[in-house]
Order: sequence, then C-alpha cells, then structure tokens
Amino acid sequence: MQSEQYGQSDAYSLFVYAIRSQITRDYYLRRLKIFFNYINLLPKGTIEERCNLFAAKAIKDPSWAFNMVIKFLQFQKVRFEIINSSFEVFISFLLVKISILACYFLSLPFN
Repeated sequence: MQSEQYGQSDAYSLFVYAIRSQITRDYYLRRLKIFFNYINLLPKGTIEERCNLFAAKAIKDPSWAFNMVIKFLQFQKVRFEIINSSFEVFISFLLVKISILACYFLSLPFN
C-alpha cells in the first residue's frame, strides 16, 4: 500500500540514494558508465536510462546480466595482466640499465 502511495523507485534512484558521499557516487557512476560502454548498452542514453535499462534486462534475464558482468571482469583482468607484465618488463629493463651505469661509474668490470 505504501509503495503504491509513493510510487516505485527506479534502479538509478535506488543506486544513487544508497551512496552518501558525492565523491564515491561520482566514482561509481564513472565506473558504471565504463561497464555500460563495454557491453554497448544504450550508447547514446543518459546514465539514468542506462541503469534502468540494465536493471530491467537483468530482471527479465538474470543469466544475461551475470554473463555481462563476468565478461567485463575477464576483460579487466586481462587488461590488468597486460599492463602488469609490461610494467615488469619495463622494470627489468630499467634495472639492467641502472646496473650497467653503476658498473660504468664505479669503474667495475661489467661481464
């Protein structure tokens, strides 16, 4: 009865209302936008329209929503591994260069 009197809240409103800090809210909305862009959900829509559409689709087909989240997480994992491995290669290269320079400046034989 009470929900009929006040009307139903949409997914976006519930999401935004649940986060007190404006900074945290902005951060989560940015991350959500990245997710929606990745799954190509209503590319020209507002974040509010996209949230509500995702929620509606998730209610109709929970496995679709689950698969989209898993697909996005896998993409992020691979992306992180590529960045991390590139960073490790860079650090290794840098350490070799520093070692060579240290040997040169300290007049140590470099083998």
